[in-house]
Amino acid sequence: MSGEAHDFGTAPPPSRPARLMALFMSAIIVSAGLVAVFIGLAVCYEIFVRSVLGRPVIWVEEITTYLVGYITFVGMGAALYEGSHVGIEFLTHRLNRPVRTAVWTIANLLMLALAGLIVDMSWTYWSDAWNSGERSTSLLSVPLWIPYLCFLVGSVILFLVQLFLIVSAIGSRRMRTSSGGPGL
Repeated sequence: MSGEAHDFGTAPPPSRPARLMALFMSAIIVSAGLVAVFIGLAVCYEIFVRSVLGRPVIWVEEITTYLVGYITFVGMGAALYEGSHVGIEFLTHRLNRPVRTAVWTIANLLMLALAGLIVDMSWTYWSDAWNSGERSTSLLSVPLWIPYLCFLVGSVILFLVQLFLIVSAIGSRRMRTSSGGPGL
């Protein structure tokens, strides 16, 4: 510290890993938004071609379904990072601080374990599709390892975000208690 008085009401500047994580999550959110715009345009294209030109479009439904999977699975880590997942706080707000901290710790460790299980399951699906060469049964015959990759990447991101949030909370708690500030 440079001799300045620390205000415990404000957060310290984010660390380099925190800035990188924020940048990565912003990129994921922007990519999901761009994919959503593409889905909207593709559906409008399909409606126009089918209704006005009377011609079938074979790719829109399948591709947009895979892209919704991208938004869902890759976006779940960003949603966790942003705090957008559903949380039930009406009980935890009534707990005293040590019990609330214990509940937070248990819940976050369980979430980390669940994210790890999802990584393992998605790896199994992806590697099976990769090794078997399995393809979709549609006219596009998309190799299924491609859409399964969204599940794998998304679950890895979810695991890493959960781990980041736990480590960040532990680090900020240590900093507050070692500098004489209030602990969690």
